Amino acid sequence: MPTNCYLARQPIYDKDLHVYAYELLYRAAPEENAPAGLGDEATSEVITNTLTEIGLHQLVGEKLAFINFTRNFIVAPLPVPFSDRKIVIEILEDIYGDEEVITGVKRLIEQGHIIALDDFIYSEIMHPLLDIANIVKLDILSLSKTELIEHVAELKRYNVRLLAEKIETEEDYQRCCELGFELFQGYFFCRPRLYAQQRMSTNKMLILQLLVELNDPEADVNTLVDIISQDVSLSYKLLRYINSAFFGLSTTIESIRSAVVYLGLKTIKELATLLTLSSVDDKPHELFIIAMTRAKMCETLASELGQSNKESFFLVGLFSVLDGLLDTEMSEILTSLSLSDDINNALLTNEGILGQTLQSVIAYERGEWDKQTTLELSNKVKANAYLEALGWVSETNL
Repeated sequence: MPTNCYLARQPIYDKDLHVYAYELLYRAAPEENAPAGLGDEATSEVITNTLTEIGLHQLVGEKLAFINFTRNFIVAPLPVPFSDRKIVIEILEDIYGDEEVITGVKRLIEQGHIIALDDFIYSEIMHPLLDIANIVKLDILSLSKTELIEHVAELKRYNVRLLAEKIETEEDYQRCCELGFELFQGYFFCRPRLYAQQRMSTNKMLILQLLVELNDPEADVNTLVDIISQDVSLSYKLLRYINSAFFGLSTTIESIRSAVVYLGLKTIKELATLLTLSSVDDKPHELFIIAMTRAKMCETLASELGQSNKESFFLVGLFSVLDGLLDTEMSEILTSLSLSDDINNALLTNEGILGQTLQSVIAYERGEWDKQTTLELSNKVKANAYLEALGWVSETNL
């Protein structure tokens, strides 16, 4: 039995690309060579210790939390130690609706929980579960186009919401929308949507220009003041942020110059970059949250690794979603930004300590423990860094 539990979360979106819920992913540490689906003892450890110690609110806020349940957790007559209607219980694909399971599921429904059928494959033996489930998740990569259409047609006879998981492309997303899916999950939401002859919008061109100027190593106080002052929205957000309760200043700061001087060049560059990226208005805000979480986790791991250039680690994490935010190939964006070779290589090919750290952060975020790099850091350190990043993002409230 591992002494540590490792959590990651993946957002689930509605049709308006607002976050509907987070799936909480739990696995054994990679060196334990445990299977992806944990046994009852490990699941119990996650639910009763890790989640309750960390706090469900810290992980998902006011959103729902999807959690996989084993058969024994469904049939055991024990209450789930979470508040009503906050937990979506995912019934794994190898669990069938026999009498014991149906009784257990009905008991969980009576406790106020939502029921989802995970990695669902339609068959007659699943009818009893379909009659009482709320959500059905279909892995679109495991079904052919014809099979997906047939599954949707069958499931429309039931009172369930359809969730498409493993959305990888714009085409996947649009096709699932047309078929009637209401909820969506997958890596597509962190990847660029590319079209032939696509041009970057004026808004995004201005954002890219701002990023170039903000990350100019020669930029001084006067330069930053000029850049920020030219953007009304950026100026407003900066002053609102520095005068928030987060800083607890005794006097109000009313000028951009005072804000820059107070925070210092390094902090103001990071903050202005964050605020600039947050102004992209045609992407899910969760994509920006992912960028901030990666940035902070990379920075924290840099400290643990004894790296002095923590700002480079922060930037690598933050810029790891630029292609998705700006709908442009990462190589093209980096050519415009003129960043250091170390940062470019980290973002393009995961090279060097920067790239290895970013790769580990993304693997942790997605719960892909077998893809983590061999950083000289324990899994407990990574877990703490992830939770610290989530807390920081929640506190900054950008």
